[in-house]
Amino acid sequence: MALISSQDVYVSTQISGDAGSGTNKFDSFRVCFSAEPLRCEPDEVLRLNITQFNSYRNWNYINNTNNLLLFSNLGGADRFVPISLTAGDYANIKALGDQLATDIATVFTGISLGSRTWTGACTTTPDSVGGTGNRLLEITCTANGTHGLTASELHIQAPHYTGGATSVSGAGAYDGLISTNTFSDSYFLLGGKADTTGSNAFDSFTITTPSTTTIKITGFYPMTRTTIPFLYLRCENAGDNQESINLNTANTPLGTHMVQSNIVAKIPVNDVTVATQFDALSPYFVNLNSKQVSELRFFITDHVGRSITEVASGQDTLGNLQCDFTMKIDRIKFPIVLNYLDIPRPEPPMFSSVGLASQRFSTYK
Repeated sequence: MALISSQDVYVSTQISGDAGSGTNKFDSFRVCFSAEPLRCEPDEVLRLNITQFNSYRNWNYINNTNNLLLFSNLGGADRFVPISLTAGDYANIKALGDQLATDIATVFTGISLGSRTWTGACTTTPDSVGGTGNRLLEITCTANGTHGLTASELHIQAPHYTGGATSVSGAGAYDGLISTNTFSDSYFLLGGKADTTGSNAFDSFTITTPSTTTIKITGFYPMTRTTIPFLYLRCENAGDNQESINLNTANTPLGTHMVQSNIVAKIPVNDVTVATQFDALSPYFVNLNSKQVSELRFFITDHVGRSITEVASGQDTLGNLQCDFTMKIDRIKFPIVLNYLDIPRPEPPMFSSVGLASQRFSTYK
């Protein structure tokens, strides 16, 4: 294997005098080499490395991929009533829990749970990751009077399945089909058990009634502030690596099977940027499938192959959701190995017709 040539390609998806189009945006765009296509010889490959990537994290940690819970009261009419944690960023897990407590109380009031109005408070400790405490979600919802509810009939699910659910509530405010976000990472965010069953009796959290006016909701596992520690840069033209199937398929809870992968780079996410840079070659590379390339299509996904959720419509074509990166294209030469079996021909036996003819010929020379 020998390096024949190498070139750097600098790419930016930021709009510049043009509003862009639906086919080119932050998480799905093309890089065209129409003026000078990439080429290599039959015994060579084009190898793509990402040496630098940068993007401002102008999207919310809490969004429609991780903010959905479903509530059911089997002692009443309420089934799969959606509870959506308000999208945004939260300074710490306590602030996240406080907002969830408010959102739950708002839903309880909206469906007239126990024929009461409700308020919510979070007592999770510590306030942030790294402090003293178990980081378990603890929310207490308080009614403005006796609610008359039985804890064993109250269930909250953190849905992690595809297919959807039909929401029905006594007040009628939330009736309808929930189909778009039922494969949610809310269980991971809030420290609950993932509901892969779709049953309205599944318990992602422990629910108790400490008094006749309160409901307490407790998680099983530590909370987190985000569910997206990495983004994945992918190239449609590549595919000689492998990845676990759940990295690109949202309806596969477990990733024990490997499939062909087009991942070019795995990029860490922090509060300000999504960025990585290597002093030399990236440890991530892919070999392109073609000997001549006039266009590369890139797309960016989360850990289950989903697109990045915009804060508002048009953010990735007209707004500030953009990226820039540097890729190195190498031409690598591989030695040609001939595909045949090289077996030496045996000497003819002494007394065969060929052998006797050879002897007679040598006698009269």
